[in-house]
Amino acid sequence: FFFVFDSFPCSMSTDEDVHYLAQNDIPLILDDLVAQLIKFKPLTPRKCLAAQLQSMVLDGRCKRPERRLIYFVGGPASGKGTLARMLCEHFGEAITTVGAGDLLRDEVKKGTEQGKMIESIIVQGNIVPAHITIGLLKQTIEALPPTVKWVLIDGFPRAMEQGWTFEKTMGVGLPEFMLCFHCPDELMFSRMVKRGATSGRADDNETTARKRIATHHAQSVPSIEYYRSQGILYDVDASAEASITWPMVLPLFIDPADLPDVVYVVGGSAQSRAQCQQAAESTGHGYLHFPDLLEKEAKRNANAPSRMVADALQAGLPVPMSIQLNLLRRALHQLPKPKKYALVYGFPKTIGDVLDTEKRFKDPAFLVLLAEDAPAYTHQEQAIITYFRTRGMLKEVAASKGPAAIVQEVTSLLQ
Repeated sequence: FFFVFDSFPCSMSTDEDVHYLAQNDIPLILDDLVAQLIKFKPLTPRKCLAAQLQSMVLDGRCKRPERRLIYFVGGPASGKGTLARMLCEHFGEAITTVGAGDLLRDEVKKGTEQGKMIESIIVQGNIVPAHITIGLLKQTIEALPPTVKWVLIDGFPRAMEQGWTFEKTMGVGLPEFMLCFHCPDELMFSRMVKRGATSGRADDNETTARKRIATHHAQSVPSIEYYRSQGILYDVDASAEASITWPMVLPLFIDPADLPDVVYVVGGSAQSRAQCQQAAESTGHGYLHFPDLLEKEAKRNANAPSRMVADALQAGLPVPMSIQLNLLRRALHQLPKPKKYALVYGFPKTIGDVLDTEKRFKDPAFLVLLAEDAPAYTHQEQAIITYFRTRGMLKEVAASKGPAAIVQEVTSLLQ
């Protein structure tokens, strides 16, 4: 939406002013408001904006909660609890996990009338009514010590109604993000049956296991797709052991400030981009060829995240943004340390990708344009170039100068 706001006169231009706006989430609020206008195109836009802003204030969406909530979802025995425990061990008291299922099972152990009702529902493989689960979650989260900054809600929401009711009850709007663990049905079934031999859980038997998997597909999957449409879903392949899944999850919790600053690379030939890579790596920085990351992910296995990438590439469609951002964060995290910059070619593809990355990850350092004598930029590339030129973040390197000159210029920019 830079076309709208860059032309609007504003006296707030100091770093202090920009920090003030960011600290109070004003850019995010404006993004949401404008997105609503573009989506619905109301006949009375001013009245619609006023109503939407009032609704955001009443729902608590204009305030970033002190605690960041993350939904951990997936089929039964897909590995949610194991990965949540690993994150808690890794980050210490800053992160805690609240298991919706654990809270319900604890309530069953108390032997109350509500506990007996919950037990009968669980044994049948059905979903416990939203108000019961949400009441237990709210009570537990509000009792957490102030040192806890991230709350991983394991196994929630299992249905759209649960998510909407919880967000309204807590007054926080959407969670920071949702992590969805994908696992084949037969593997989930075998894990539950194997777990049942030692867990003592009433729902870890063959009959209930089948029902739980069917309930997951009927009620939880539509909820997961809703959060995907909100742009906050990250897909994780959980078909392997937890030690293999762990590197896919960890980067999502790393502070973006602790990852290398991104430098986008646009234009140029394969040869001039190779010179960019040489300049980056010879000066201790990183280089990522994003199309290669996508191809590698598409070929990794047949589970859901990889299949989504493969299907999108085959159909010539955009790969879901959450998958692209997860791949980017993983690749940045896996670069040999330390790295100040990482040059990235092939991402982002559209101006929407640029804005989405800035909102959900962090701003890039700048953009390197490998300018050719007779450029043939796509409309999307031209929009990205204009965006960075307008912000004073465009660095042009003449691709026609020859290999040595390109290496020298890019090296100078990185230093």
